[in-house]
Amino acid sequence: MAENPQEEAMARLEAVVEKLLANFNSMKQEKAEVEAQLRQRSYEVEELQEVVAALKDEKSVVHQRVSGLLSSIEDWEKNQAAA
Repeated sequence: MAENPQEEAMARLEAVVEKLLANFNSMKQEKAEVEAQLRQRSYEVEELQEVVAALKDEKSVVHQRVSGLLSSIEDWEKNQAAA
């Protein structure tokens, strides 16, 4: 027995709505996953920025120590030349 046109239209509408809801739920889940990845990346960026800052500080300290050593060597050379 064939359905009347209104019932067919309602069935098609129900199918479209179900598909839209399924797509919406899928997109909502995908959005949550992307947000979680973003939070993780932001945490990683913060950690890396801290590492970079620490390395810059370490570089500065090493530079100062090397400069001090070079000054000491230059002073020693001057004393050796004068002696």
